[in-house]
Amino acid sequence: MRDADATTQAHTLAHSAQYLALIGREMAQAEQLASEAMELLGGKPVDVPTLPFAFALIREHVAHATAVAAFDPAMLSARAKLAHAELVRATLTA
Repeated sequence: MRDADATTQAHTLAHSAQYLALIGREMAQAEQLASEAMELLGGKPVDVPTLPFAFALIREHVAHATAVAAFDPAMLSARAKLAHAELVRATLTA
């Protein structure tokens, strides 16, 4: 993974952080992985929808009241990616 580009590395780290947060284990490691992914992206997790979701799960797990706000960017990014994928599919099948 370390030989991959920054975005690919960020995707992998964010996915791992999200997985750890979902199962509720190793929250410190999950936060470390998510933070490393954020650094790789220069603080703009727009292209990695799992990253804000991972942070939201981490925050929720440690009882931060701001967890709900972190879900919004993840949902917006996921919806945009889905819309783009549907447009590409429609274009290819037309």
